[in-house]
Amino acid sequence: MITAQAPGKLYVAGEYAVVETGFPAIIVALDQFVTVTVEATKHFGSIVSEQYQENSLYWQRQGDEMVFDNRDNPFHYILSAIKLTEQYARELDKPLALYKLYIDSQLDA
Repeated sequence: MITAQAPGKLYVAGEYAVVETGFPAIIVALDQFVTVTVEATKHFGSIVSEQYQENSLYWQRQGDEMVFDNRDNPFHYILSAIKLTEQYARELDKPLALYKLYIDSQLDA
């Protein structure tokens, strides 16, 4: 099992869309965190969020690809990050496995 934690951020000045060089923003870290735990599983993978328990997403693998119900869910950004990370792992010839991803965020409070 692996657990990681990252602080939230608050834009004090500048717009949220400021992501290009030359368009500054002032950002401060918050004392509120997102905590993510990854745990290996054998039969199916899942994405479970403390905030969205009723929308847990379960998935399997076909070869190296994640296969999941493409319904509306609150995990689109997470799925994009997973796809990018798994693409990188494939490029490094790393084996992909099934896992449970558990997310808890203090940022929604």
